[in-house]
Amino acid sequence: AMARLPELAVARKDIERRKIEVAAASNDRLPQLDLVGSYGKAGLSGRTNPDCVDFTAGVPCTDPPGVRTDFVDADRNFFNSTGAQNYSIAGVLSIPLGNNTARNLHDRAKLELRRSETAYDRLEQSIVSDIRRAARNLRSAVEGIEAATRAEAAAEEQLRAERVRLEFGESTP
Repeated sequence: AMARLPELAVARKDIERRKIEVAAASNDRLPQLDLVGSYGKAGLSGRTNPDCVDFTAGVPCTDPPGVRTDFVDADRNFFNSTGAQNYSIAGVLSIPLGNNTARNLHDRAKLELRRSETAYDRLEQSIVSDIRRAARNLRSAVEGIEAATRAEAAAEEQLRAERVRLEFGESTP
């Protein structure tokens, strides 16, 4: 009977949800490493910066092959396969030093889990108490019926005895 009660099922689901919240709050206190990547195209055109110096060779920069010097061609290069491709990959490491908020949220989540477990136990005890009370009331009702049956039998016996006395004149109606 306890396994099928909807109130207990709801309480069990609440405990499961609270456990997940505790795990998430615990993870928020840990260092985090994110990998970020992007890909795209850029329309390039125009002349090379005259102050540009190629540091590997120590010579002035030259125009990359396929880059036109006319600014009007930038849009055409962007929307076709000759546009310059951009790639980017980055890693972001965050270490929560002195992160009181995450610690407090973790403590709050643990407290809410304990509250849910206590509410579940209280609900379970209430159901057991209600079942026991109903069983006692049923037993009391059965005993009352048995007592009423015995009282009826005693009243019938007393009526029979009074009739016998009345027949012999020992009793008045």
